[in-house]
Amino acid sequence: MSDKPRKPLEILMIGTEPGISEILQSCAPSINLIGMDTDEKLQTFLDSPDSPFYDFLICGLELKQIPAIEMAQALRMKYTDSPIFFCCLKREGYERKKFIKNGFNDAFVGIISSVLFSTFFQSIKSIN
Repeated sequence: MSDKPRKPLEILMIGTEPGISEILQSCAPSINLIGMDTDEKLQTFLDSPDSPFYDFLICGLELKQIPAIEMAQALRMKYTDSPIFFCCLKREGYERKKFIKNGFNDAFVGIISSVLFSTFFQSIKSIN
């Protein structure tokens, strides 16, 4: 009996800063990153009754019209069981406790190392 090849992780990235996708790709080359980089795309996505499957979602502060807390609450209603993380490279606007209280599983700030993401991917693989 042969092992089936694992399908790539499907990761939705919403309003993340440039550089985060490159870090993710370097840690796990077999991932499929789906980017959502405008407020209009996010609003259309949130208004849609469809909820395509994603292994997890990563959000940032790059979208200006929809605050991160509002984004977390809306995404949590749509994806009740999916891991949703907040990730940014700058401390401005970062409020970890408030982000977690309002729907993110966890929140990260600062220079994100490939070691952190490698550890993160290992934990995600064990969940799936």
